[in-house]
Amino acid sequence: MQLISEEILRSLEESLGLDGLEEDEKRDTMKEIVALISSRAGLRIMKAFSEEEAREFNSIPEGMLEEMENYILSKNPRAREIFEEEARLTKEDILRIRNR
Repeated sequence: MQLISEEILRSLEESLGLDGLEEDEKRDTMKEIVALISSRAGLRIMKAFSEEEAREFNSIPEGMLEEMENYILSKNPRAREIFEEEARLTKEDILRIRNR
């Protein structure tokens, strides 16, 4: 994924204590976390799309992640920053819930 750096993914994994999990469980948990981050960041980015841009984005076939990322990057130069911010906020939310 171009929009979330490997460094941020490693930081999430370490901060959330996932490095002690079995590889399959760690991979599945990280997939869910990345999906949550992508949903949150995607919603923020799509709010700024025009109707035409939203139609164009939604016409990209499901599963074509690289094409989706490229479209987002072409329309919003702050996309990486938004994804990284959502990664940080998601991590904080998870830690806050876990520490209750």
